[in-house]
Amino acid sequence: MSKYLAIQLKALSAIGKAGGDAVISRPFGGTLDPVTDVSTGDVIVSTTTKAVRLPASGGKIQAFDAKFKEDLKKGLITFFYIAAGGMTFSPEAGDKMTFGGKNWVLAGATPLIPDGLTPLIYAAGAKESVT
Repeated sequence: MSKYLAIQLKALSAIGKAGGDAVISRPFGGTLDPVTDVSTGDVIVSTTTKAVRLPASGGKIQAFDAKFKEDLKKGLITFFYIAAGGMTFSPEAGDKMTFGGKNWVLAGATPLIPDGLTPLIYAAGAKESVT
């Protein structure tokens, strides 16, 4: 086992202890109707991992617009560390994540890949979803 695979497993364990189970889902293979902007025939692919929700910063959030600030204060927008170990695909913007009994839509996810090959964790931003 490579050094970075071992670190990936340690990250999975640590994030699991601090957080909990997460399921990330993505529609795949559907056909998009350009008129209605609705996709049909999707197959939903999912991967299970561990994630930890980061507390909202009490610091200044001057870089964000007013709506984002309000959603952040209300807890509708949050940030996660997501363990990469065992995932079948990398999370990306638009993926849905179930964590802590709530549904979230990922705004994006940035991997930590020190060796250029093995992602250890993802830092992700997400907005609470009603679906």
